[in-house]
Amino acid sequence: MIDPDGEYEGCGYLHDRPGDAYQATLFPSFRTRLRPHHDRSIAERQFDVICRIVRWHADPQPGQTRPPRAGPLVFVVDELADYVGPSFRESPDSWQWIIRRGRKYGVALLAASQRPAHIDKTLFDLASTIRTGRLNNAPSQRVVAEALGVQAAEIAQLSGREWLMRDKNTGRLTRGK
Repeated sequence: MIDPDGEYEGCGYLHDRPGDAYQATLFPSFRTRLRPHHDRSIAERQFDVICRIVRWHADPQPGQTRPPRAGPLVFVVDELADYVGPSFRESPDSWQWIIRRGRKYGVALLAASQRPAHIDKTLFDLASTIRTGRLNNAPSQRVVAEALGVQAAEIAQLSGREWLMRDKNTGRLTRGK
């Protein structure tokens, strides 16, 4: 898990270095979190390392040492816009693999961002479920509205804990509080 604010205590020990997080994955079953560095350029490199570790666990490549157990696994990324930008091609190769091919190898991805307009839109195209709460800026409202197949005004009108969710496998749109 990428946990920049250290707020998910139930999801494993919180590490500040990718090497320590990697060591925590060397068991058949594990839970671990990384709090990336506050400097974005360092945090982006750390994110890439963690994405490589995820791929290694799901699909070890020839010549790599086998992980204790390959896939399935859940990879959670909080504040995604802090680590990837709006261009898929400029994202780390390891991240591209996770969002394009990871599901085939047992990677369940949960990604969250308060600024969806600042992240690569490929994630929205390949996601099986998209859920949104209140978004405060028009560009993010438009991006998420398009991904959900609703009008941006519907997202702009959400308040408090209201949310919209689209299951892209069934097409079902759900609203809730």
